[in-house]
Amino acid sequence: ARFWLEAYLELAYMLCYPLVPCALGVLYLARMKQYADYYWMVVLPPSYLCYGMTAFIYTLPPRLVEPESAGAARVKGRAFNLWILSHASNEHNTFPSAHVAATTAASLVLLHLVPAWGIVFLWISASIALGAVVRRYHYALDALVGAALAFAAFLLLG
Repeated sequence: ARFWLEAYLELAYMLCYPLVPCALGVLYLARMKQYADYYWMVVLPPSYLCYGMTAFIYTLPPRLVEPESAGAARVKGRAFNLWILSHASNEHNTFPSAHVAATTAASLVLLHLVPAWGIVFLWISASIALGAVVRRYHYALDALVGAALAFAAFLLLG
């Protein structure tokens, strides 16, 4: 059972990349493209804030601070996620988590405009946050503050 949970969390974390454009795609498929500006107005500010904070707060992700357990790498999704991070990342920790902030904000917009899809996307976003922490891509505080920024942006800008 643990192997399947680890595999699920790796897959969930992998979904942080396509979730934001897919959520926008849902708006277009739901014939709600008139809300695209609103979507980006809620998604981009918390994301940019997270990336901007890397200039002021330098930390390494937990997976680089402490050695991983022997079983951590046995999940195939882990190798793919680490490959992406080693080739498309600066290997620094983003505080707050931009992945959590962006995906949560996108999901909240869908929850507001297309509730059925919003529930699905919010589940995936929560799984991304959990995967980020459990699989040691981020610290718990990174994920919590990232989600809080998304909620704040949704409440203030939505």
